[in-house]
Amino acid sequence: MILVICLLAKIHKNTKYETNESKPLCWINLLKRYPFLFIFIIAVLSILTVSVRTYFSLKTEEKSLSIVEGFTDEYMCFKVEITGDPEKGDITSKYYSTILSVYDFETVFSPFKILFKYPSYRNLRVGEIYKICGTISEPENFEDFDYKNFLMNKNVYGILKVYSLKFLERKISLKSLLFDFKILLVEKLENLMTEPQVSLLIGILIGEDRVFDEKFEENLRKSGTSHIVAASGYNITVLIMLVEKVFEFLERKQRNILCILTIWCFCLISGCSASILRAGIIGTLNMVGELFGRYRSTNRILAIGMWIFVLFSPFILFNTGFQLSVTATLGLIFFSSSLENFLKKKLKIGEFFKEYLLTTMSCTLCTLPVSILTFGTFSTVGIVANCLILPVLESTMLWGSIGLLLSFFVEKLSKIFLTVSFLQLKYFEKVVNFLGSWKFSSFSIEGNIGIALVLLVVIFLLIFTITNYPIENEEDNYYIKSARKEYV
Repeated sequence: MILVICLLAKIHKNTKYETNESKPLCWINLLKRYPFLFIFIIAVLSILTVSVRTYFSLKTEEKSLSIVEGFTDEYMCFKVEITGDPEKGDITSKYYSTILSVYDFETVFSPFKILFKYPSYRNLRVGEIYKICGTISEPENFEDFDYKNFLMNKNVYGILKVYSLKFLERKISLKSLLFDFKILLVEKLENLMTEPQVSLLIGILIGEDRVFDEKFEENLRKSGTSHIVAASGYNITVLIMLVEKVFEFLERKQRNILCILTIWCFCLISGCSASILRAGIIGTLNMVGELFGRYRSTNRILAIGMWIFVLFSPFILFNTGFQLSVTATLGLIFFSSSLENFLKKKLKIGEFFKEYLLTTMSCTLCTLPVSILTFGTFSTVGIVANCLILPVLESTMLWGSIGLLLSFFVEKLSKIFLTVSFLQLKYFEKVVNFLGSWKFSSFSIEGNIGIALVLLVVIFLLIFTITNYPIENEEDNYYIKSARKEYV
């Protein structure tokens, strides 16, 4: 680091600047003239920061694991706080919680996260503190799923088997109040609509993971539409598109501010899950960039966002949700533009084709390598299913939101708007069941065949994007503008 500072000082001393340049501007121009030096500085700082973060993350993980090992298979009573949104099931629900202390003992240790199951008939709420007696064990992997690593990515290191549970108190916080508000919204919708439409609308509007019947759940997976009804970054994308269209009459900056407010309202109500937070931060950075006139800076914003995520949580690189989010966004930024540029030379592209088919194809193809390597499956009808469903999804959210809002004031009027949403969701259900029931709607790809296919897809995506990406998308790029000046 000292060498880098010395090198910068030497270059700064030997570089001639305009006399009217301020010192900060001199340094900015210096970094522009020596881009590789700038990249080197960022790389050095990033490596140092990530190394420190990784060291402390590993120490925390080691500490939590040693505490769990100390309690493993030993019957004890703990003081436990519900800290995460429950995952509701038909029979049992999963609760992400924090063990605060051993009950009635002065054992001192750092609080650590655990997961426990409890019958669904009793609703435990975020912020509630319980005396739970039971045994803690380490998570075990399934035959084809690394469940232990999945939980560790959520900072969960133990499974608590509950023998008895007693309510102690409730801690009131912003998170617990938002959870209560979310429950109120869910209950309102459940009283006004029937299954599975109500669960579909709750998943799309509020971002809550819902339990469907086994057959419909399987058809969602086979048709490649699970992301629509899950708490994912896709909800953020649809929200931005909806706000942009509904408030088209406003100025660009006003719409951007409204988008930012909508994004974070949704993030707070949906419980701020990791995938939604990532999409929220990327979406906000993009809107802020546009507010300052950086309309074509999406690729740099994605890079900055990824850099920030990795700096604060280095192990996020191994998180499947993060990998899918990044590859889908890369597909929208680069491959979608390349595909549009390629097709424009061959045929006329309509707005519908551009807005739905191109984006769906781009996201599906770019996330394919991660899907094959992680899940070993591929949906053959995913593009078709998404193209049939996505065009009605924005209006479904619009009518559903209006209906939900009116239900607090005029319930009869709200039913009119919710009926429109219900019919659209019925169409959603029919498409999913029809395409998902096809014999060849999805198939498994494993082993060397999967790896070979992934390599072929990656090579194709890279070559196609490099050869067809429209250079006009980078008009504000400093280095491209400089190169053009030299050749003009």
